[in-house]
Amino acid sequence: MRRLAIQSWRESVAALARQRATEESLQLWNQPPDESPRFNYRWEHIQAVVKQCEKLGRQLGADLEVLEAAAWLHDIVKSHSIQTAAIPDATLAAEEARRCLRSTDFPPSKIDRVYEAIRTHEGLFRDHPLEQLEAAVLWDADKLSKLGALYLVHNLCISPVFAPLFEGRPPDTDLVLASTERWLTLAERIVASMNTEPGRAEAARRLVYLRDFVQELKDEWKESPSWSAS
Repeated sequence: MRRLAIQSWRESVAALARQRATEESLQLWNQPPDESPRFNYRWEHIQAVVKQCEKLGRQLGADLEVLEAAAWLHDIVKSHSIQTAAIPDATLAAEEARRCLRSTDFPPSKIDRVYEAIRTHEGLFRDHPLEQLEAAVLWDADKLSKLGALYLVHNLCISPVFAPLFEGRPPDTDLVLASTERWLTLAERIVASMNTEPGRAEAARRLVYLRDFVQELKDEWKESPSWSAS
């Protein structure tokens, strides 16, 4: 009897992450399924989280297999409804991640830890640190992508979609400046919510960069020519 080949978990999780990210992006941009997204925000975000998870995970001695699987799969379910869902996206993603990993050669004894890391990564702020190390690292890595230069690139590239969705109008310089200034207040709370010392230090560094950018943009954009007063 011929045995079915078990899928490589690394290939499987990366492929699923890219598939879901691309589907989401095409839907956001209102593009047909046979095109490439104008900007695949979710895929860019996921890759950034994977890289940051490895960096923080090595520093802190986390299980890198658990972290890698959780990083690739943490956003395979993502909605953009302004209403609170009955079941959070992170929980749905965790459940699907568990099913996915069970069909691969991923160590079965580690699947529940992947599930927990994904399930608890939702939200921008925390009142207390996550106990599971891999969950703490994933949470920090996910939030670091929302700070600094990386945030600016991703935010500006996806603004043609997200600004009408969340701001109610197309983006322009005034809207970018106003929304980024508002984000600074949230960013300060994100930094304070970091679970790990390396994550908190990197978040603080990125926040300084973000503040400097906003001030520079404000200085350049709000300048008035001398003839405007005449």
